[in-house]
Amino acid sequence: MVQTKVVAANFASQQSDPDHFYETIASQIRQHRITVLVNNVGIMNDENVCKEFSDETPQESDRILQVNCQTQIRMTHLVLPQMMERRSGLIINLSSMNGKHPAP
Repeated sequence: MVQTKVVAANFASQQSDPDHFYETIASQIRQHRITVLVNNVGIMNDENVCKEFSDETPQESDRILQVNCQTQIRMTHLVLPQMMERRSGLIINLSSMNGKHPAP
């Protein structure tokens, strides 16, 4: 039987205390045997519109990188040890087309 565990988390809010944020997630999944992790999170800038990079603030760029890139790394660190111990598991990293075709 397959069981699914969904952990609701606002990854855009993690910047104030990322260690606490990920420890909260870890506490929710620790007792589960994770066989598949789907990293599927992404944001745009604060206005959620396409802007020229030169019009983006450094803070917006940092936030986008934190959510779009660091999240995959941190979530992988949470589940990879148990997958390696079992020698099985699957991690799927998804991204938007903006990774291939930046807008505008």
